Amino acid sequence: MSIDSGETATGPSTLLEAVNTLLRAVGSAEVMSLATIDMDQRAQGALQVLNEQSRVVQSEGWHFNEETEAALVPNAEGRIVLPLNVRAFRLAPRSADRNITLRAGALYDIENGTDRFTSTVYAIITYAFEFQDIPEPIRWDIGCKSGHVFGSG
Repeated sequence: MSIDSGETATGPSTLLEAVNTLLRAVGSAEVMSLATIDMDQRAQGALQVLNEQSRVVQSEGWHFNEETEAALVPNAEGRIVLPLNVRAFRLAPRSADRNITLRAGALYDIENGTDRFTSTVYAIITYAFEFQDIPEPIRWDIGCKSGHVFGSG
C-alpha cells in the first residue's frame, strides 16, 4: 500500500485500488495513478472494465441510487431534461396513467407527440454515481464482477 495513493486499511476502497487489484490478479504491475499517460494498455483495460461493470451494477437500481418519487418539473421552455447520470427512468404510480418516455435526454409525451410539459411528472429514476461516491459493498461487487470479465479477457 502506497502512502501517497490515498489508500488506507480502514478507509473506503478507491478506483486506483480496484484497478491495481485487477492488475495483480493477472500478474501485471500496479500503476501509481489513473492518469491515462501513466497507464499501459492493460491498466487502461482494467479501468475500462471497472467503468463498464459500474454502469451495469448501478443500472440495476439500489437503495443508494434510486429515487422512487422524483418530481420532474418543466423548465422555462416546458421541457423536462434529465441529468446525464440517469441510467433508468420509469413513471411513478401517480404519473403511470401518462404515456411518457425518455428521448435524447428529455421526457417525451408519446400520446400528444411533444416534449413540452405544463405539469410535474413523477418518476422512478436510477442514477449512476462515480466510484468514490457509491457504498463500499457495491464497490466490492463491481470489483468482483470486473475481475471475472478482466481475468477472462
